[in-house]
Amino acid sequence: MRRLSLCFILILSLSTLAGQPDKKGSQVPDGLKALQHPDPLVRYKAAGVLARLGKTGKFAIPELRAALKDKDVRVRIKVAEALWKVEKPPASVILPVLLAAFKDKTPSVRAAVPGVIALLGPKARPALPALKKALTDKDLDVRMETILALGELGPVAVECAPALLQLTGTVELLLLEPMISVTLGNMGAGATPSLVNALGRKEFEARRMAAYALGLIGPQARDAAPALCKVLEDTEPSVRAQAAQALGKIGKDAADGLPALRKALTDKNDSVAIEAGLALWRVAGVRDGVPVIVRALKMSGEDFIRESACKALAQIGDGGDEAQAALLAGLTDAGAVVRAAAADALARVPPSKTVLKALTKALSDKEIQVQLSVVRALGKDAATVPGTLAVLHKALRHEDSAIRIRAANSIEGLAGLSPEQTKSLVAALIDALEDDYRNVQVAAARALKKIDPRAAARAGIR
Repeated sequence: MRRLSLCFILILSLSTLAGQPDKKGSQVPDGLKALQHPDPLVRYKAAGVLARLGKTGKFAIPELRAALKDKDVRVRIKVAEALWKVEKPPASVILPVLLAAFKDKTPSVRAAVPGVIALLGPKARPALPALKKALTDKDLDVRMETILALGELGPVAVECAPALLQLTGTVELLLLEPMISVTLGNMGAGATPSLVNALGRKEFEARRMAAYALGLIGPQARDAAPALCKVLEDTEPSVRAQAAQALGKIGKDAADGLPALRKALTDKNDSVAIEAGLALWRVAGVRDGVPVIVRALKMSGEDFIRESACKALAQIGDGGDEAQAALLAGLTDAGAVVRAAAADALARVPPSKTVLKALTKALSDKEIQVQLSVVRALGKDAATVPGTLAVLHKALRHEDSAIRIRAANSIEGLAGLSPEQTKSLVAALIDALEDDYRNVQVAAARALKKIDPRAAARAGIR
């Protein structure tokens, strides 16, 4: 029924688009004639409606195929997207249209192509040379969209890994590097040889991207472990830190690198030492790095270092009394990000009266981000601590949608709510179902279903 309703609404949208007067002032009765409307914007929107309709729009296949020859290149791109989502024809039907658009003089037109190519998955292989060439496009948006598309294609696009690693020395690299690194990681184990080669490149950015990507690949990048161990001696601290992190994410298959990781614990750079300590835990389950991480948490003058130390201790879990004491002190740190990270880490330590007392006090922190981390750290005891519900109500009304989502997620994790508490939270969550942001609505619906299934059912949530 819902699918049919969606079909009706979208067909109605087509009819509305097509129902504009033509040159003679008459109304076009057939919604599909919007694809032939004299205004290219109308034709573009009509193709977009059909794309959203997906497989239900099979009735429009003949018209869409004809519209692949539209005189407007933007319309042709959108029609190619719609036709793929509606019919999934042979790639040879739509790739020529997309590859031709890649040669357009207008940057915004070229930038619209990679995302559609990415929809084809394995069938996009014939377009890889064009995507590789687009990585050197003069327009930044084109390069960005191409990098993202290659990431969506993942292992299909592994032959483009060397070309991605060549994107160093540009003024935009600071912006592009995270995207490139994630894209390389998405390519999977097949990219490992190219990434290992890049660890020897003279540009430290290439070495850093390669190490980061190998960490994303994880255990499947086990063959890179020896090369990563050598990179622990790199002249650039950020490269050493990424190499240590990658070895940790490879896990037990990087056991031969334990001596190199222990040596890295003495690195003068706190980030490297922290990552080495965490890697020792991930690779061998040993806590040899905890004292080093604790020292960084206590002594570093940089907020991001102290935050990293808290996050490392959170992953290790029970780091012992010294680690717990350092995290408790972190609840009063001058940096809000550190206080929040300390609270998150304390959620992983064995519960005790001392920890509960400190978290209860931290619930009155001036920063809402910290308060929400404290609520999560309180766990099953959260609902019994005075002030918890006030924090959640305030967070659900916060101007930052990310805070509102965290609040709903925290409510979902509550247990032992009294009827009065449940009633007040249900009212707040029902209000959140009308939030302007879809992700907030989803989080609120999930929380409502958890704490009061009957109220969720009355609200139409199944």
